[in-house]
This record gives sequence, C-alpha cells and structure tokens, in this order.
Amino acid sequence: MLCRILTLTILATLAGCQNPLMRSQSPEKEPPRTAQKPDFTNKVKTKLLGDYMSVHGNAPVVLQAVGLVTGLDGTGGDPPPSVSRTELREEMTRRGVKHPEMILRSRATALVIVRAYLPPLAHKGQKMDIEIRLPQNSNATSLRGGWLMQTTLTEQQATTGGLKEGREYAVAEGPILITGLDGEDKSKAAQFKRGVILAGGRSLAERDLTIVLRNDFRSVRMAKRISDTISKRFFHYNKYGNREALAEGVSDQQIELKLHPRYRDNEWRYKQVVRHISFKESEVAARLRQQRLNEELADPAKAAKAALQFEAIGRASIPFLKRALQSSHLESRFHSAVALAYLGDPSGVPQLAQAIREEPNFRAHAFAALSVIEDTDSLLVLRELMSERSPQTRYGAFRALTVLDDTDLSLRTEHLPDGFRFHELDLETEPMIHLTKHQKPEVVLFGKGLKFKLPLALWAGRHIMIRAKDEGDSVVISRYKIGQPEIRETVPNSISGIIRRVVELGASYPDIAELLIQAQRQHNLPCDLEVDALPKAYNSFRRAGNAAKSNASEEDEESSDDSIKLASRMDIKAKDDDFGRASAVDMRPDKESKRSSDSRPTLRDRFSRMFGRSKNK
Repeated sequence: MLCRILTLTILATLAGCQNPLMRSQSPEKEPPRTAQKPDFTNKVKTKLLGDYMSVHGNAPVVLQAVGLVTGLDGTGGDPPPSVSRTELREEMTRRGVKHPEMILRSRATALVIVRAYLPPLAHKGQKMDIEIRLPQNSNATSLRGGWLMQTTLTEQQATTGGLKEGREYAVAEGPILITGLDGEDKSKAAQFKRGVILAGGRSLAERDLTIVLRNDFRSVRMAKRISDTISKRFFHYNKYGNREALAEGVSDQQIELKLHPRYRDNEWRYKQVVRHISFKESEVAARLRQQRLNEELADPAKAAKAALQFEAIGRASIPFLKRALQSSHLESRFHSAVALAYLGDPSGVPQLAQAIREEPNFRAHAFAALSVIEDTDSLLVLRELMSERSPQTRYGAFRALTVLDDTDLSLRTEHLPDGFRFHELDLETEPMIHLTKHQKPEVVLFGKGLKFKLPLALWAGRHIMIRAKDEGDSVVISRYKIGQPEIRETVPNSISGIIRRVVELGASYPDIAELLIQAQRQHNLPCDLEVDALPKAYNSFRRAGNAAKSNASEEDEESSDDSIKLASRMDIKAKDDDFGRASAVDMRPDKESKRSSDSRPTLRDRFSRMFGRSKNK
C-alpha cells in the first residue's frame, strides 16, 4: 500500500513540473494543422536584360539637301539670291557642270529643298522616300513632270554658329510624284509645289542599335556578359557558313546590337524581345517561370506579354506556344502564333489567317508575322487572302507575299523603268486597282482583262493622251513632244496593255498614277481604285463583355485589362497609316519605352518598307 502511494506521488510531481508548452490542450483550443505548400513565386524572381540596360537608336535621322529639278515644261524659274542658291551653284561647279548660271535661270529647271528620313536600323542600299518642295520665295510654279538630279543628303544640326552639315547618309534621284492630285490638298496651286520620289533615296550607311548599361551596372565585365547573353539567343550565319554574334561590347557602358534578319521589318519587336531575355537564370528558376508564363498565356489580358517572354526564351518555348494555339480565346491563339512565327515555326499559320479574317485590329500584326514564315503554308494562305473582299486584306496579303517571296509566280511581277513594278494578278474575284504613294512605285491590278469605260480622254503626263469614242473596243494613244516625231496608234481597250504601251512611249510612274486618278474621277474605271490600302492598327481592341466601358479615356484604356492598345510602331511609315502602335498589345515594360514612344516608326511604316527584300538565311 505504501509503495502504491509513493508511486502516485512521484507521477503527480513529474506532471506538475512539465513545461506549459508540452501540456495537452483541449480540442476546442487546438488550431487545425494543414500542410503548407512552399511559395516559390516570391522567392525566385528572374532578372531580365531590361533591368540592366536601355536600347537606343530607334529615332529616324533627318536628312536634307538642296537639289536641282529638270524636265519642267516652262514652270521652273531662276531662284532668287540665297544661301541655297549659292550652295547649289557651288555643288554644280564641283561636279563639273558647264554653264551653271544658265541652267539655273532656265524655265525648265527649279531649285528645290530635298528631305528624307533615314529609318532606324537601315542597311546599306536600303530605299527610302524623298520629299521635294519649292522654297517659299521660289519663282517656279510647278514640279509636275520634273526629275530630281542626283543629290547627296546629309545630316544637319542647328548650332549657335548656324546650320552645320554632318555625315553623308544617302543619295536621291528620280521622277517626282505630285502628292495632292487625289484631292488631299485643298489648294490647287500649292499641290504642284511639292511632291515625293517613291523609293528615290538610297542609304549609304548602316545603322545599328546601341545598348547602354545603366550607371549602377557599368563595367567591361558586365558589358561582356550581357553581349554574350544576347548573342546566345540571337545570331546568324554569314555567306561562308560561319556563326556570327549580333551583339558586341564596345566600351564599359555600350554594346553594339545588329538586327536579326527575321526582324528586318519589325525592329520594335526585336528590341522588346532583347529586353525580355533572362539574365543569370538558374534551371529551376527557368522552369518555374515557364510554368507561370504558361498560365498567363491562357489569360487574354496577359497573353501578349507572356508570348513575348516565351519568344525571348527561344525555341525551348515552342511546345508551350503550340499548346496555346488550342485555347478558346482568340487573343491567346493570336499572340502565340505571332511568337511562333518569329521563332521560325509555321504551326500558327491557321490562327494568323483566322485573326486576319475575324479581327481587323490584328491584321497588320498577323501579316507582318506571316511575312517571316518561310514555309509553303504561309505562301498558300497569303495567296488565298488576296481574294478576300476587304481591300486592306487583299493588298496586305499581296504586300506580305512580296516580302516573303518576291519571285512567287502568282505575283506576276513586271519590272518597268525607274523601279516601277507592275502586277496583273490572275484572280477569280471582285476586281480592284491599287497604286502606292509611299515607299515604292507600284500598280497592282486584282483581276485580268480589265477595261476602261468608254468614252474617255485621259493624259499620261504632259505629252501622251489616250482617247476613245463611245463605240468600239479600242483606244487611240497619241504622243506630242517638241523635237520628236508625233506618234498616233490604235490599241485594244485593255488597262494593262495601255499602261505597258504608254510606259514604252516614255511615261513614268507619276504619269501612270495621274492617269489612273483621272480615270477614277471621270468614272472610266471598271472597279474601285485604292491608294495605300494597308491594314490599320491604331484602334483599341475591346474584349467581349467590356463594351460598357467604351467611354473610358485613352489614358484609362492603356492601363486597364478590358482594353488593349494595339501598339505597333511598324509600319510601313505614313503617319497613322496602317500598322499602329506596338507589336501586339501595349507591351511597354517601363518608363523608358513610354518616353521614346513618340519617336518610333509606326507598324504601318515598317510594313510599307517591305518590298522585294532578300532574306538572309
């Protein structure tokens, strides 16, 4: 009995000495225990190259010179005394021109101001438009029918000592197209005092991008590591088959970046992809980031940026992008298809074609993507799209096809004098005639066997006339020019045949453009005449179910998820023209991009530059 009492006493003492933390608690007070998943999202953050650097060199260089226009039909005049006149006279003397004063006083010549804009990442030999105008105090009255003699354009900068000339960047020459003939200019007198030479300039220099490291990361070692990282993702092979890096450090803060051939007409997207390349990313972090991007790609509000980051990763992201092509959201499919295109994979061609047909705001970007896919599927889709009803779709497909393969037989290209390209497409579709006023002299007939409506009386320039009576199926072409025999001949009423014949008689592209515009005004054309009918992309894209917010301000739209600003800075270059503001959605990652947004060429600008470029394999 004594032993049992002693045992109970010892146990009670031990229980009373226990730490309170070890005491059992009632079920009501004990918190539930659940398994906690490790949170890697906040612990693994990948640094991108854009965190260490900025990219410069995306602004066009303004070039200017004083030039001489010849071939005017009595509308020129002796320029009054000025600095420009002295400069032109000295230039003529340097070139060995005899009797410069007599030439300047002639009514067949005029002094003009020549201007051009050298685009970002221009390559040697690249063509550009040349703007021509008469000075305000000029005695000349019209540039119609004129030809600009070869002129060298230089970069000019205003200084305290006056206007200083810089490096010679381009040369210009060619026939002048009066830009106001289609009714854009309300002043009939003013419209003849300025014009443009389509693709009349030729670049003498190469322009590369410059990467500038932020001051906190400035060092030779850092510049070398970043250039190596870029060159691992972007490189190309020269004509000897040797691999060449596209990024090279030139100092402790600057890296020279060359353009990858696949982005030749979308340099803005190239810059963004470079900025989104990862830096010092571990294998585990790369897998986690790919998983996160895969989830964001399925969200229409985040699909554009996710696809861009996948594109920056490279070909390892192709499986993720291919899976997204089956998404139920048009945006996810579209952005994945665009990224695949720039990765050289044709899997997204059907999705790009669908976006072109169903969403007008995506057309410009989709055509740009199709133009870099060197695959039969892309060729076939573009040929089919040339038969669509929309003029922007038809000509957009045609232009993309000329970029992808300008030797394609379906283009039926005819090379006429002075770089003039003529195409008569054999299409079973509603006919259309298209001419350009930017980037290249080109006339496209969508449909064969087109004829003028009779009767007609048209001029092709100042010396060639086309006439026809109401009856019959032929027209009379006459040429009257001083010092040359008169020509008068009867030819079949065929628009293509008449264009070819008047060009043989000396008509230039501006003469043909004027002929077609006259025919449109006089209702002599059998179909619509379209001018620079490239897809537009300056509109906002609203997702389904968000129409109620249509009254939101533009600033609000750019910062909200219910509306995307289709930003593409390509764009074939004619103010607003076709391809709007960024390469997909408003994907500007930081303030630096917003600061430089006004100086970027539009997507239309870049797309309009697409004509007959050979691709570097």
